[in-house]
Amino acid sequence: MLQLILIFSLITGPAYAANTAGKVILTTGAVSAVGPDGNRRVLGKGSEIYPGDRITTASKSLCVLKMIDDAKLTLRADSEIVIEEYTFENTSEDSSIMNLVKGGFRTLTGVIGSNNPGAYKVNSDLSVLGIRGTDYDTRICAAGDCIQIGGNAPESGQYTNVNSGEVYMDTSNKGCDASDCFIDISAGQVGFATPSELTILPDVPDFIANDPTPSPVDIPESGAAPIDVQSCQL
Repeated sequence: MLQLILIFSLITGPAYAANTAGKVILTTGAVSAVGPDGNRRVLGKGSEIYPGDRITTASKSLCVLKMIDDAKLTLRADSEIVIEEYTFENTSEDSSIMNLVKGGFRTLTGVIGSNNPGAYKVNSDLSVLGIRGTDYDTRICAAGDCIQIGGNAPESGQYTNVNSGEVYMDTSNKGCDASDCFIDISAGQVGFATPSELTILPDVPDFIANDPTPSPVDIPESGAAPIDVQSCQL
């Protein structure tokens, strides 16, 4: 009987593995997660993350995640994201739903985004983001955030920069009073959303064009990557 139990354990893996959303491959500074039970965990390389986790980075900190569908995500300093739902069995039931509370992240989407883009969503107070297989970054800039060259703060709102592929921003269920509540954003473009505006910006803002935050594409799973913590800004 003991042999059967051991064989079954090897096949199925740890009991918690079934609901794992991903793992941490790199952290700098202070990074933590609060689960649905309210318990706070300090995250470091190798830490697992789960649906329902609220992940937070402190000032001059960042976190790189590898999700179970091979998506990779760099969570910026002073940011907070909730993994609302993340399931992957390579079926039509797969889903990736996250809630960006503050700050921002850059991500390279994985199998879910490639095979079933309708199952991928990022919610915020300002918009809903959907994708068509892509590399993009998005961030919420409030007063004093996202300082540009010269020390000027950009207009408050949500900025979404597409590096490859396409992203849409939908503000129709966010109290939108703009003339158009849905836009497609192509590679090289930046979408901008506020409660009263949704548009493609004519130029890429300085704080995006000169962003020092490393792309998750550049971070190997070993987590070995030179990073200047002092440059890790929102």
